[in-house]
Amino acid sequence: PSSSQRLEALHTLSKAGIFAGILLMPVLPFLEDREEDIKILVKLCAEKGAKFIYPYFGVTLRDRQREYFLAKVREYSQDIWKQYLDYEEDYSCLCPNHRTLWAVFEQECRKYGIEPLVTLSHYETPLYLAEHYDGWVNRDLIGFYKRYVTTVFNHYKDKVKYWLTFNEINSILESPFMSGGINTLGGNCSRKCRMENGRYRCTLISPTFSPFPFR
Repeated sequence: PSSSQRLEALHTLSKAGIFAGILLMPVLPFLEDREEDIKILVKLCAEKGAKFIYPYFGVTLRDRQREYFLAKVREYSQDIWKQYLDYEEDYSCLCPNHRTLWAVFEQECRKYGIEPLVTLSHYETPLYLAEHYDGWVNRDLIGFYKRYVTTVFNHYKDKVKYWLTFNEINSILESPFMSGGINTLGGNCSRKCRMENGRYRCTLISPTFSPFPFR
């Protein structure tokens, strides 16, 4: 569906009293990363009744997906294609001005009363915890995660009230090292092992875990 059709679907849901919003992702570097574009999009979402917006100011690229995407960018613009080459083999390709875009996004959301939706962990298990604790195989990570979340909540408690605990929690079954920092045998632990550490993560999804009540 086109963006216009999606916005109309959002409007229909909102009018029916359904809590609805949008995923603002990807935001393609050098193609969609103008501050004015973000302002326009937030305004349109507000007009259609969005209650939240979940942003990612960049794009993720894997294997053949990268090859296809870069080929299409090259067809569109040689200059932009050359800029993408600076990312080399990076999975996460952030917009160079992503911090500025976030500031603009936050300002515009506040203007229209829209809440940001923020993921606490998106494949960011620290390398130290992977090397010394074997990532989410170790129950000690529950305590480390709680300390991290408490720090983030304290810092953003007046700005953000909708949180996601983990991005794609099921991805730990297919990519244990990237998703959960599991370093056992180079990340090749058994499915049972991966299911168990996924269960550790699931214990953290309950709202009762939060140091601050979800509003």
